[in-house]
Amino acid sequence: MSSTATARRARPGLDPRAVKRDFPVFDNNPGLVFLDTAASAQKPSQVIDGPPSNYRRDYANVHRGV
Repeated sequence: MSSTATARRARPGLDPRAVKRDFPVFDNNPGLVFLDTAASAQKPSQVIDGPPSNYRRDYANVHRGV
């Protein structure tokens, strides 16, 4: 193995497999290759689960609560 290959492997970076684990669409479609477009976007679990949590804990109208 060349020193360049060793350096690449040791260098931390973006792990595409870790990123894909955040997107539920890939659970049932593991071979899917998705490139985002202006017409649609896949959502990570954190975004899908976020609104209910926000409404339960943090939501307020700025002008009425002050």
